[in-house]
Amino acid sequence: SATLQFLLAIVVVFYVHRWVKGPQHGTDSLSEARRRQISAALLLDALLAAVVLGIIAARLGYAQLLAASGDWPGAEQQWRAVLRIVPDNEIALAPLVDGLYRRHQGDAAIELMLKAFAYNPRDFANNARLETIAEDKGDLQATVTYM
Repeated sequence: SATLQFLLAIVVVFYVHRWVKGPQHGTDSLSEARRRQISAALLLDALLAAVVLGIIAARLGYAQLLAASGDWPGAEQQWRAVLRIVPDNEIALAPLVDGLYRRHQGDAAIELMLKAFAYNPRDFANNARLETIAEDKGDLQATVTYM
């Protein structure tokens, strides 16, 4: 999967380069050249997004393997790396929060959930966890906030 993504990235960069370079006979107008630059920038943005998503997917898969083999510190490191990129990634957030609670590190778990809430206040799964915590503490205002 990572090799395929790398090869796809090379192909896209090659075609973007050819697109920006344009025809060799010198008939390209300035507006056509500008259009090509804009298109190239959009394609490169899409490529970067694909690479980042590939990195996230690879880290998530690796974290799951590490967790399954009992390497909690390694799994935690990978999940935290994903959450630095996308703070509300549920595939990383849920097992990390659960693991932190099992290790009696509830404050660290709540901190991660609050960062995810700040990033995406409409994340149903994260809001449900925060709502439960607020209810358990008897904090009506926070309970309503996370509903």
